[in-house]
Amino acid sequence: MNEYIFYTAEGHTEAPDESAYVDNCQVLGRASGNNPDEAQDKLLRDNPWIYDAGFDESEFIIKQLLTNEQRMDIISILEYLTAFGKEGLVKHEVNNIKIDDIIKRLKTI
Repeated sequence: MNEYIFYTAEGHTEAPDESAYVDNCQVLGRASGNNPDEAQDKLLRDNPWIYDAGFDESEFIIKQLLTNEQRMDIISILEYLTAFGKEGLVKHEVNNIKIDDIIKRLKTI
């Protein structure tokens, strides 16, 4: 299952100095689902205040988050490829980038 964060540029927020106008995004919440639509349905079902506050779902910005499980899966694969790479994989290139460079970059996630 994937996790998504939902935010919008609708509305406004107040700065600690309440006289200052702040034009920024507001986080509406996070939800899990097999895809963004399923997660959005869950978000709206679990948080009726979103509609009550007047937010328009067509204005939502949705970004998938990397779950801890997905991160650990990536690390496991990278560790395997690193061990395999010692026997030749690291010499391969994808779009003129060496595989070992990609692996090192991904390990920092």
